[in-house]
Amino acid sequence: MKQVRVRNTTNLALRDLKVSFCSSFLSRFKGLMFNPGLGNYEGILLVEDSESRINSAIHMFFMRFDIAVIWINSKYQVVDV
Repeated sequence: MKQVRVRNTTNLALRDLKVSFCSSFLSRFKGLMFNPGLGNYEGILLVEDSESRINSAIHMFFMRFDIAVIWINSKYQVVDV
C-alpha cells in the first residue's frame, strides 16, 4: 500500500495526516483487518468510484478498535459521516 499525506488547507496549523492509499479491491478488502491500531495522525483512505456512500460498504471483521468514517467526493467535499 502506498502512503500519502493529507493536509488541511483551510487550517495550516493542523498536522498532516499520514494515510495508506487503498485503491485496489484487495487493499480495500484488507483495510485495517488484523491491525493492532493506528498511531496519532494516521489513517486509511479507501478509494471508490462512487461520489457518495451509496454502493459502498465497510466491514469490521477482525477489527480491534473503533473507527470514524467520512465519505469525500472527487471535489474533496464531505458527503457523509
